[in-house]
Amino acid sequence: GLDLFPNKQNWYTYEGKSWDGVRLVYSHKNPKDQKFKPMPPLHPNAFGVALDKKFFGEGAERLVREFREIGKNQKFIGPKLVAKESRFQMDVSNTDRKEIERFHKTFCDTQERA
Repeated sequence: GLDLFPNKQNWYTYEGKSWDGVRLVYSHKNPKDQKFKPMPPLHPNAFGVALDKKFFGEGAERLVREFREIGKNQKFIGPKLVAKESRFQMDVSNTDRKEIERFHKTFCDTQERA
């Protein structure tokens, strides 16, 4: 059957105070405005997000997981989403923030064009 709740053994969840209530959206379409912009959740009643612990897709440079918004009642709400992440890891605690942002912009540009 269709799961209604994120099982804590299979999903990472971020909600309430551990989630800032925004998603960062990046687009390369306007060269003058290439930056990450904070946007509201897709579902107006989203109180958190859930990220599947297992990957369901793999590419040469990326890994893909299921991603969902969750409501205050801990149920999944809104559409099923995907979270793409790079296969390459970065030591973010010892890397300049501008370098981290540059890495993610390059990754987003590549994914948007693919």
